[in-house]
Amino acid sequence: MVDGPNVMSDEARSYTHGRLDALNTIDGKAEPDRLWRNLLSSQPMAFSIAGHLRAHRDEAAALLGAMTGLDVAHLGTLAPPDGTPAAHMLEGVEAEWFPPRQSHTDDKSGADVAACLDLTDNTRTLITIEVKFTDTFSPAPVRWTRYEEHLMSLGLDEEATKRLVDAGCSQVLRQVMLTDSVRRRGITADSGPDGAVEAGIAVVLARHDDKTAKRVANTLDEAVGSVVPVKFWSHRQLFGEAARIPGLSEWAQRMKARYVLK
Repeated sequence: MVDGPNVMSDEARSYTHGRLDALNTIDGKAEPDRLWRNLLSSQPMAFSIAGHLRAHRDEAAALLGAMTGLDVAHLGTLAPPDGTPAAHMLEGVEAEWFPPRQSHTDDKSGADVAACLDLTDNTRTLITIEVKFTDTFSPAPVRWTRYEEHLMSLGLDEEATKRLVDAGCSQVLRQVMLTDSVRRRGITADSGPDGAVEAGIAVVLARHDDKTAKRVANTLDEAVGSVVPVKFWSHRQLFGEAARIPGLSEWAQRMKARYVLK
């Protein structure tokens, strides 16, 4: 397929081709036609972010430190054990990332963008980002009977889960459950320290005027934020912060021109 203008830098385009090949080996969710041709899709934005940031690791660490408020030393690598497909590795920043499904929520959950951050205190944090542009949240409900273990680990009971489902939080709740499962178990149960993190943060990245995305993030943060903080970031905030970092500023200005409403 001929590359369209959707993926916003040479670095990101190069990454995207390799990442699509890798995702084919693990039943990943990337959709090439949507990625290369659909200007209103969030998927090219996710690949543009992941592909460009992983090519500029020091700048990416500075950006993600500014966005999270964490003291980030550098991007890290979350590595699965031998025998696990290499496409599950989280090397700095990845698009359409997920750990081996059977080791966690055993569904199609994943992160549009994920990052492993090595902090100055020698701990590591997993960031998962749900990217939205014109997309809406999936209405498929989280069922207590299927996810009881993961929901209880977040401090939720059946009634609290129902309130979150009724509030339209199911899609991001799945993201939070996956983030917390990796925090608790590592990338797999036998991955060892190379596949472990001490903390996780779930982010919803959307338009600054997306009231639904902001409400969902805030509602979940109130419910489970003591275990996994859930944050709302706007495109305007992310690309504005990136524009202040030498090495990212030109790319950030192009991203703002494409995606940020005046």
